[in-house]
Amino acid sequence: MPFLKDVPKEWQIEGRYLEVIRLIDGVEDFEFSYVTGNALVKYDSNKITPDEIIESIKKIAEIGKENHSHLQKFTSDKKLEALEFLKNKIEHYLNKKGR
Repeated sequence: MPFLKDVPKEWQIEGRYLEVIRLIDGVEDFEFSYVTGNALVKYDSNKITPDEIIESIKKIAEIGKENHSHLQKFTSDKKLEALEFLKNKIEHYLNKKGR
């Protein structure tokens, strides 16, 4: 996932924010490195394909980018609220998509 290597440092999110990737139906586990741009995804091949995972991750990144200014309004003590806000946006997209 080399496209994520270019995410500006101030937009890189903590590991717990990447938990939203697990919202994708069929994704069982996910690890990512901004340094290498590599992701390790454990998934159920009966539910989802690698191309569908990449498409969903790109859309999740797009949702994060579209909501970046709103997410910046959350203070550091409100990170869990910011995560909930982002999760709700992503769940809405995934439910529409049928993932």
